[in-house]
Amino acid sequence: MKKAVPAVNTSEFYVGLFIVFLIVATVKYFFPTSIPFELFEFFKFSFNWEALLGIPWMLLLFGPVLSLVVSILTKNSRSENWQIKDGFDHDIWTSIKAGIFEEISYRWLTFYFLIIAFSIRDVIFTWLMSISWISAILSLPWWAIVCILLVVNVIGLISYVVATDKSTGCLISTIGGIVLVFVIIIDLTVALGLVKWWYTDLMLPLINFITLGKMNPQLFGYSWMVGAALVSSNWDFGKGHLYQGPVGWLNSWIFGMLMFWFTFHFGLLFAMLIHAIYDIVIHVIRYVDANLELIAS
Repeated sequence: MKKAVPAVNTSEFYVGLFIVFLIVATVKYFFPTSIPFELFEFFKFSFNWEALLGIPWMLLLFGPVLSLVVSILTKNSRSENWQIKDGFDHDIWTSIKAGIFEEISYRWLTFYFLIIAFSIRDVIFTWLMSISWISAILSLPWWAIVCILLVVNVIGLISYVVATDKSTGCLISTIGGIVLVFVIIIDLTVALGLVKWWYTDLMLPLINFITLGKMNPQLFGYSWMVGAALVSSNWDFGKGHLYQGPVGWLNSWIFGMLMFWFTFHFGLLFAMLIHAIYDIVIHVIRYVDANLELIAS
């Protein structure tokens, strides 16, 4: 089975970072209020013991402790241990790159990019809701909206068949196409409305509860777009570690939220340092375990 390659060891990752940076920088330049932070606002290194002691440190220890427990309870094959030992230098270098560039990606560029994306959503949704007939439909009770959507989408399906059927005349096809456009507009408006509801009524309160309220100022202290972007960026960070399995994803998700906390309180440079040390500690645990097992064998 081919070993998964961390994203920071691929050229596509850095090309993507550069493209996202160009997009974010351009939007920030022409629309400065689209992001409630300066472009390089988080590029700082500060420290405060009182604030540092306020975080749930057990969450930061989750990954190293889990790695230590797994190392004690499991035994690698001799070839696996040699791979760990021979690849130690490469793993340390990967940890350093991950500490720097994954923080740049997920705690800065992806975070900013998603704020822009959710802001665009708000602009489009506000414009659609300014159309009287759409506003009238979405002001109805939820059950009435569901019923209307069912009927409208059945009509939309029929309109699609009519519009794409070559046997129908030009006039009928045109009418079908126009009806289909109206159906798409209604569906789009509802979908955009559900996006905000998903975050503001479900995800943000849930994440705030899971993180024991430690991220409350970041989740709710700005517009809902900032909280939604933070949660979504951290979700992407977790997905980037799915190759490590469900436990690896959970560890990455917890760790990612803590890195956001560090970024907001101490700056991105501090988060980079903690991220690199965190990954290095895990690799050192695996390296020591591999050497001990090789000696024992």
